[in-house]
Amino acid sequence: MNLGKKVLLTTAAVVGGAVMVSQTAAAQEPSEQLAQIVERIAAKLNMQPSQVQSVLDEMHSEKQTEMQTRLEERLTQAVTDGKITEVQKQAILSKHAEMQTKMEALRGLTPEERKTEMEKIHEEMKIWAEENDIDFPFIGFGRGFHMGMKMGHWPGKDIIN
Repeated sequence: MNLGKKVLLTTAAVVGGAVMVSQTAAAQEPSEQLAQIVERIAAKLNMQPSQVQSVLDEMHSEKQTEMQTRLEERLTQAVTDGKITEVQKQAILSKHAEMQTKMEALRGLTPEERKTEMEKIHEEMKIWAEENDIDFPFIGFGRGFHMGMKMGHWPGKDIIN
């Protein structure tokens, strides 16, 4: 694949993602929207949808890695600053991995089911944080975790940047 196609594919994927996000009120599930976006990009670039999906999956994986690295850096700095202990840092990282697995399981649910399950996860995280004497934002789910936690803020708390 030449550089022009790669640039176009990446641009199309980003635009497609933006369109998908802006279509939250649409009746379709996000997975249906993404499938349509992948098919349209593939058709425009004369590629197989699996090739386009592969690029999107790769981008998703890279983003997840970046987010994990930033979380670890914030936690390391918090340990250095004396805000949490090394034991708390490791507990947060373990809980974060556990919660990511739970969040992945929500993908196939309806929006109503997902909301109900998110509320349960939110409550579980809140209780876990209190039991471990950890301010909720340290957990790593402060950014966009739930409707009330958008923009990286837990009500009454500031997120670690």
